[in-house]
Amino acid sequence: MPDVADSTRIGTGACADAPVFRHLAPDVHIVGMDAHVVVLKLACDRYFNLSYAHSQALRRLIGWRHAPQEIAQTLPAMQDMFDAEGLLAPGEHAMPDPRHATRDMAPRLGFDAWLAMPGDLAGNARTRDVMRASYWLWQAQRATRKTRMAGVIGGINAAQQRRDTQYGLPGDYAPYVAAMHRAALCYPQCTPCLPWYAALALWCAHDGLRLQLVIGVQRQPFYAHAWAEAQGRVIGDDPRRREQLAVIYETPV
Repeated sequence: MPDVADSTRIGTGACADAPVFRHLAPDVHIVGMDAHVVVLKLACDRYFNLSYAHSQALRRLIGWRHAPQEIAQTLPAMQDMFDAEGLLAPGEHAMPDPRHATRDMAPRLGFDAWLAMPGDLAGNARTRDVMRASYWLWQAQRATRKTRMAGVIGGINAAQQRRDTQYGLPGDYAPYVAAMHRAALCYPQCTPCLPWYAALALWCAHDGLRLQLVIGVQRQPFYAHAWAEAQGRVIGDDPRRREQLAVIYETPV
């Protein structure tokens, strides 16, 4: 792949010969895979699985390696489209966007299905814990409906700031995970992965345990999945998630 400095310019005036870059909007997160780009816009809960040509245009604008021949004639129009969707922050910059430099990744193994791990169902869950898990599931489901993904993530961050939370060992989370699985079976609505792991993180934060919420994607076929981690260990899910999916967003460590 060629370097970011190429013959495609988006500047005007005296500095038109220098490469000019755009930065992503604050609520926009991206990941690169196989020369393509997947975009997550948190504010409106939308994913954009960009075509090869659109991926090359966005990669050029933010300063990633790209194929100049793909965008020589279409970059201005594609930039206008990205602006219209709110993917780019206003203004031009002399340097590439540094926020997502590490998100251009090698291909991943792929993802088949979200399944409960046998070890997470091996132990018994106390009735009281299942009832508590049901409460946190209700809280997370309500937040997902009312405030969408951004609100759920904000709620987790706020809960972890209100209390002194710390990471535990996998065994510390086991009772919570077991109760969550049983509560989800009894819950009147199907619980997708995001509210499930948000509920787990909120409940653990209430009890002083910290978790990271992680969101990963695969490009073809497109799939997005959320899970939880504690200091790099996957909690309540397949430990190979980061090998299977490219991480597009994660809450602070």
